[in-house]
Amino acid sequence: MLGRLEMSVEACITAYEELMKSVFETKSNWLPVGWSGKTKPQFDSEKLKFAIEKVITDSGASIQDPFNDGQDRGCRM
Repeated sequence: MLGRLEMSVEACITAYEELMKSVFETKSNWLPVGWSGKTKPQFDSEKLKFAIEKVITDSGASIQDPFNDGQDRGCRM
């Protein structure tokens, strides 16, 4: 968020808090282990994907943009 999306520290903290609320608000499964003994995911990965995509689009970037587009980005401090 700080580097590629060039967000400020305050914007990153706010975005991270919103992401945490939306992803980890409710558990997908009550029991961490199924009847067969296999572990089950506690949270929905689709919610995480949607939350990350929302942070990217809210920052003004496109989800389709390459992570490294070759531009030199220096420290903003």
